[in-house]
Amino acid sequence: MALRIEESRNARQDALASYLYIGQDSPSAAERFLTALEAGFARLAEMPGIGAPVEQAGLRLAGLRRWPVPGFRSYLIFYREREDRIEVVRVLHGARDIDHILLEEETSDREE
Repeated sequence: MALRIEESRNARQDALASYLYIGQDSPSAAERFLTALEAGFARLAEMPGIGAPVEQAGLRLAGLRRWPVPGFRSYLIFYREREDRIEVVRVLHGARDIDHILLEEETSDREE
């Protein structure tokens, strides 16, 4: 049974920003990105353990994993498996300062 996908606000903002960035050069590639992202989510919902563990994440983000967006391997889905869902935390380009972004994510989680 596939788990449901729950995207954080940051993950939705990341996906939109990536879509808009890719769309500046190629609207059709931006549409393919969104389709590929949904396919990636579906794959994770079926097989949540396929992503690689993220070791540098803080304790609050324990259990965080990453999986590349199919066909857009520079983009990574950061997620956690929960009992009844996949929690998508971020969708980031691999060239970004991922350690710093995840550290900020951990800090903002503590403040809520």
